[in-house]
This record gives sequence, structure tokens and C-alpha cells, in this order.
Amino acid sequence: MESIRLRLLTVMAAASFVNAQTPAPTTPAPAKPAAEAPKQAPTTLKKVNYVRPISAGGTFGFLALVPVGEGSFVSATNVLSRNDETKSKGSPIGFGGLVQVALPKKFAVAATYMIHASKLETTKNTIEGIDNPFTTADERNISDVKENSSIKYRDFGILVRRYDKDHTKQGVRVFVEGGPSFRAVQSIRTTRTTTILGVSTTDNKPIDKKVQNLTRGWTGGIGVQYNDDFGFRVVPEFRYTRWMDKTFDKDSYNSRKNQFEVILSITF
Repeated sequence: MESIRLRLLTVMAAASFVNAQTPAPTTPAPAKPAAEAPKQAPTTLKKVNYVRPISAGGTFGFLALVPVGEGSFVSATNVLSRNDETKSKGSPIGFGGLVQVALPKKFAVAATYMIHASKLETTKNTIEGIDNPFTTADERNISDVKENSSIKYRDFGILVRRYDKDHTKQGVRVFVEGGPSFRAVQSIRTTRTTTILGVSTTDNKPIDKKVQNLTRGWTGGIGVQYNDDFGFRVVPEFRYTRWMDKTFDKDSYNSRKNQFEVILSITF
């Protein structure tokens, strides 16, 4: 009996020793959440203005007809007869520039400037007096005048344009335009040769048929704007101008009221 008690005590002591040597189970610490990636600021795309807030450039124009047309003037009485004829010449090409300011929505306003020139060749035959049929001499005064004139004009316009696309929308765009125009005479140079009874004289007095130094009109047009990769804009357009007044309107000098023009502008 004593031996059995001793064995039980020995077993209990051994079990206590084993329990003391075994580490107690530990509860694992909760896993830390993974660090969040830094938030990136939203990307804002910068809008491109295909119609710039302010643009400027050079302009070349081609007139269907030069500003002054051909004309004639005939007058005859018992003592005076006149026969004048004017031929219109000169280059139909003009040049100038423009400045455009973009407006809200699809609108813009353009200030245009062009220089045009005309050349006129005029002949005037005047017979004054009465010839006596009973004499061999001609008692009338006969004079012949030849004039060569060069005229330069300055055309100004303020045109409101409306595009078919917003200013920030990419691609080729069509526009219509309209507004007032003004024409001023810059200079007149004339060379005149007058022949009376076979004697010729020359002078440089400018022709005096200018009845309007500043002419007003209205212009309408249509055009297309192309954008290239270098920031230039190529703008072909067609304009029609109806002049309300005539710069020249007397005898054989006759300014045209209807003006048709093809224009090419290169702006930046």
C-alpha cells in the first residue's frame, strides 16, 4: 500500500514538472492591415483652344473684278461735243492682315485690313465751236487728252464670325461671318498728256472725279479653318461686299458696288 502511494506521488510530481516546462499557448496578435497606396490626385486634362483667345496673321486676297470698272461718257450739243472712255486695268491681288478675338460659345470677332490698287487709262476727245463751211480751215477747238492713273485703296472691316464647333473641339471648322466695311483712298497718281492743235503738254494733276474719300459697305462671307501641328491656322474664305457709295461716279469713271473676293489668311 505504501508503495502504491509512493508511485502515485511520483507520477503526479512528474506530471506537474511536465506542465511547468510546457509553455502556455499564446493568442496570435491580430494582423495589421496592409498599408494603403497613396492616393493620386485626379488628372485634369488641359483644354486646347483651337480657336485661340487672340490670333493675328497675314492675308492675301484676289478680287474677281478690280474696284473701278470700264466706262464711257458721250455728250453733244451744237457747240460742244465730248467723248470720254475709261479702261480699267491693274492687278486684282491685294494683301493685308487681321486680328481675331475669340468670344464665348462659338463666336469670334475679326478686324481685317486690306490694300487694293486700280489702274485707269482714259481718253478724252473734246470738240468746241462751230466749223464755218465756207472756209477751208477748221475753226473748232479740238483737244485730245490721255490719262494714266494709279489708285490705292485701304479696306477695313469688323466681322463677327460664328464657327460650327466650340473653340476647344478638335478638327476642321467652318464659319460664317458678317459686318461693316470701310474703304479709304490712300493715294491717286495721274500722268496726263493734252494735245491741242498738234501741240502736246504734260501734267501730273490727279484726276478730280473722286466724290467719296470714305466709302461704307456691308460684308458677308464663309470660310474654313485648318489647324496644323506647328500652331498655325490656314484660313481660306470667300467674301462678298456691297458698297453703299461709289468712290468714283462721274463721266466715264465708275466704281463697282459689288465686290467678290477670295482670301487666304495664315494666322498664329
